[in-house]
Amino acid sequence: MARFLKQLAETLLARHRDELEHVAVVLPGRRAGLYLRKYLAEASGTALWSPEIMDPGEFLLRIAGLREADPIEILVLLHRAHCDLSGADAESLAEFLRWAPTTLRDMSEIDAHLLDLDEVYRDLLAYHELDDWSFLASKELSPSQRSAREQWVRLGQLHRRMNELMTERGIGTSGSIARLAAERAANADLQLPWRQVWIAGLNALEPAAEATFRSLSGQGLANFAWDVDSYYLADQEHEAGKFVRPSMHVLGAGSIPVRNDILELRREIDVVTVANDMAAVHVAAAWIKDLTDAQRKDAVMILADENLILPLLNALPKDSGTVNVTMGIRLDTLPVHGLVERFLQLAIVARGMGAVPLRELASLVMHPLLNRGAATDSVVEILNGITDAAISIPRWEQFLSDASIDDRGHLMNVVRSALHEEPSLGVQAVIAWAASVQRGDRLGTEQLYQLAKAEQELSRSLVVNGRNSVDPATYAAIRERALRGRRLALFGEPLSGLQIMGLLETRALDHAHVLVLGANEGVLGGSEPPQSWIPFELRRHYHLPLRADGEAITSYHVHRLLHCAERVCLVHSTGADGSAAPTRFIAQWEHDLVPIGHTVIGHRSLHVPPSDRRSPPISVRKSEPVLERLDVLRKKGLSPSAIGTWVQCPLDFYFKYVLGLKDTNKQTTELGSDVLGSAVHAVLERAYKPALGKVLLAEDLLAASSRIKAELLLELSKEIPPSMLRTGDHHLRTGMATDALNRYLRTEAVRVEQEVSVPVGLEKVLNGVLPDGTRINGKCDRMETRDGVLHLLDLKTGSVRQTDLKLAELDRGSIQRKHRYALQLLMYAYMVFQENADLHALRTGIIPLRTPSGSSGIWLTVEGSNLFLREHLEGIGEVIQQLVAEIMDPATAFQHHPESEWCSYCVP
Repeated sequence: MARFLKQLAETLLARHRDELEHVAVVLPGRRAGLYLRKYLAEASGTALWSPEIMDPGEFLLRIAGLREADPIEILVLLHRAHCDLSGADAESLAEFLRWAPTTLRDMSEIDAHLLDLDEVYRDLLAYHELDDWSFLASKELSPSQRSAREQWVRLGQLHRRMNELMTERGIGTSGSIARLAAERAANADLQLPWRQVWIAGLNALEPAAEATFRSLSGQGLANFAWDVDSYYLADQEHEAGKFVRPSMHVLGAGSIPVRNDILELRREIDVVTVANDMAAVHVAAAWIKDLTDAQRKDAVMILADENLILPLLNALPKDSGTVNVTMGIRLDTLPVHGLVERFLQLAIVARGMGAVPLRELASLVMHPLLNRGAATDSVVEILNGITDAAISIPRWEQFLSDASIDDRGHLMNVVRSALHEEPSLGVQAVIAWAASVQRGDRLGTEQLYQLAKAEQELSRSLVVNGRNSVDPATYAAIRERALRGRRLALFGEPLSGLQIMGLLETRALDHAHVLVLGANEGVLGGSEPPQSWIPFELRRHYHLPLRADGEAITSYHVHRLLHCAERVCLVHSTGADGSAAPTRFIAQWEHDLVPIGHTVIGHRSLHVPPSDRRSPPISVRKSEPVLERLDVLRKKGLSPSAIGTWVQCPLDFYFKYVLGLKDTNKQTTELGSDVLGSAVHAVLERAYKPALGKVLLAEDLLAASSRIKAELLLELSKEIPPSMLRTGDHHLRTGMATDALNRYLRTEAVRVEQEVSVPVGLEKVLNGVLPDGTRINGKCDRMETRDGVLHLLDLKTGSVRQTDLKLAELDRGSIQRKHRYALQLLMYAYMVFQENADLHALRTGIIPLRTPSGSSGIWLTVEGSNLFLREHLEGIGEVIQQLVAEIMDPATAFQHHPESEWCSYCVP
């Protein structure tokens, strides 16, 4: 059971003992290099020169003779190429960054696969022309179609221009570096600083890298060592060997024999099923405790879900011995990242308003890293006492001068920076403020120190690349890209004690004792493929990476864990609803490996016994500052969504509207309902806008229907690459939305031939005032008269039931949790009646796109009638005012509603 890197060290000493300083070794990662040096020292027994060890990217960079560019330099340079091509029509840097990273990644892949640019971009254009416009060949393209076509034509031009600019600077993307390295390696006159190069432990080689290695091998300079096992290598159908088999065929079998440890070695695999992640980390802690000191030195804990790092560290037993954490914690998951995001949001809104926005300022002040307890409460009390949405700096200074606040100086610096200074200076100001608050807190101080370093590097990079001045929105977009993957380093010695790492960090490393946390399907190696403009069919044609390729790479990494493992523990969490499945590798091994090898797989479930006592419900009382905040909300204006949230769950209302918490943006390859809903609303608004104030005609609606697909794709492509809209969940949901919109417009065309309809408002902002002075506001999707009666229409892409819009009586008792849409429509009716003194009657309803039978509208009914008269105005106002009184009632606490299962922030 020889370790791969130990075998490699012995081979290097046998062949190059006296000339190791003239040898280069290319390994999957730097951690493998540390272990190789350790094995070289142990095997030699004497002092010796180390070979130069590097990862594939660094090696190709050396061959290409280029300089590694930072992410900001590459993006700014790509924007320059875009400006060169688009001239006056070029997008701003902030807008450009919405699609630039995907474009850059596609360009890099094309180069790394040595593809001909003319062919790829010609086929990409042809694909979209066939897909979108082949049935409209006899007609002139619409403006949106012409715009889309120009986009695909310009993409190839952008790639060529970018290559020219990178050549001028001597930099490149990883793909263009690999392409140039392949070209240079093919030159027999290439002078290398090494006499021999060893390529060891690599798996999925891109064509450019493989071409480079093949050229060096042909010149007698390259040697290979493959870290593989015959179990998956000999099986031509096994996905774990998908990439290494063809590489060995082209580059040779290598100098280290293929092992057969997966079949021959005796090992136990313990599959532990637990209910949740917290139970999983306690299983891990118990596993560590059961290991002897000697076993811990040869043990590794792999976090398939890196979010478990902090809970795991808190659960580790005190006698764990030496522990090395290699992963680090992503800065964008820590509170310090949210602190800067809140400041940038303050700056963006402040620049737009030309004043200090109080809601955003309050959100910043209440951040945990700035919280000084009573002093922070004093600032919040001042903010809650201001009824305006924003105030000027002099007025804000006056408020501060009248109060005794320790952080007055920091507050003023941050506010001035938000309005008038470069965003980077404001970010440094808010970090300095937080540092003064967190003095003495080691974790808080370290977060701030690391982020300050990253922000300074970002600022310098912007200046070097000619971006001395950027607006807050642009800075936020660039910052998000620059800090992606940046981590807060933890602790440990990489060559001793228990190792805690991610799956990719295990490449070329071998351990006898292995524990995997997060052994769930979709988690263990379950990262989603990156977004791409190149559709699936073209990716497959040009052998660009597909989802199946990513799964094959994951399979190789997982099977590598078995190479020298004697004991493996896979901890799988079923999740809150019990639906999370274990990783598929368990079933594969039970079916394929156990019957023919010496591997035994056992299963056990660990259950936490239920508590005999029920936990008290979470309840937040309405303190004086909270009541002041509610009064500010009441005077500024409550929306139907806000009051509806109160009816649904008061505690969720507290988190959303009192504390101002916002949903986090999660990266996913599924099409979110919010994105789809916004796109559908925008498409229908464009369809009806030409008819504002005019009689709706059937032929206009049918014409709009014929443009729906192109219009919807164009709208969605503002957020999602078009290629993704043609595959998987995106394709299905986009198709369903297109069908629903077409069906709705065709049904509308039939209806308008039977009754006269005149649209009088689209996305109409409504305002109203209750008898007690409470302001309410909202936005109605469409207002139109039908046979002379005003109809208020709200579009819903989700399902709506007729029973949810039926109220037995016009009173507070009839408003239940299921009536949130009914409440919304009531509030629309109240505001429209208030704004139109001459209006005597109206209907208000929902257009549910999912329900064909409700295309003309599902109407709000009270006491069996769907027609609301002006005489109903007082009764509607009383119902809404009673709900507001509940919200304002000091005796009514914010408490989770036991029947509410879909709260944004609270749980039962």
